[in-house]
Amino acid sequence: MSDDPIDAYLATLERRVRGRPDRDRLLAETEDHLRESAGDLESSGMSPAAAAREAVRRMGAAEPLGTAAGGRVAAAVVLALGWLGAIGLIAAAAAVSGPGQDGPSPGFPLLLLVGAMAAGVVAFLAAAAVRSWASAIASTDAALRRAMAAFAAAAAFALVGLGVHVGKHQSGGTMAAREQRALFCLAVAAAVLLVALAWIELNAREERRKRSGPPAR
Repeated sequence: MSDDPIDAYLATLERRVRGRPDRDRLLAETEDHLRESAGDLESSGMSPAAAAREAVRRMGAAEPLGTAAGGRVAAAVVLALGWLGAIGLIAAAAAVSGPGQDGPSPGFPLLLLVGAMAAGVVAFLAAAAVRSWASAIASTDAALRRAMAAFAAAAAFALVGLGVHVGKHQSGGTMAAREQRALFCLAVAAAVLLVALAWIELNAREERRKRSGPPAR
């Protein structure tokens, strides 16, 4: 590892700005500024090492610099697309359920409403995962936890939609058999959520344990 304070600063900043589209430009501009500042300090009589340390000190911590604008555009796009999809599905559900009817087939608007809720919730969780991945503050584990939450929500909503389909749409079999299949889908959806929540909690505890270090003796 380099002993140059400027190289160490840039290495930290590089880790903090992963996922940002302007990563290369930000690193290049920061290095130019630090090298120029260190050069000016050397001209005033400082040693190269002292000038590099002072240039880094004047720049400030890399963490807030890496946080600025990290991933906000990508997260906003994901969120906007998801909520536009949710609004479209809600509008479609309203259009097919006219006065006194439940749509062209039993439960059709219910499927659209489930889809709308899925689009909204999953888009929100996915946007949080994207924002976390590009953040200078959130750890890799934190980003993975948010990604797991988005994936689990998508899987659970898909199973709920399948339950609605087999319970109200699927032909064949008795009503009791269809209801049993629907309840099975809902039970699997609940299990998916519980497993995901357990993994998220265990991962968070492990991360806290690593940060706190080994117990004092």
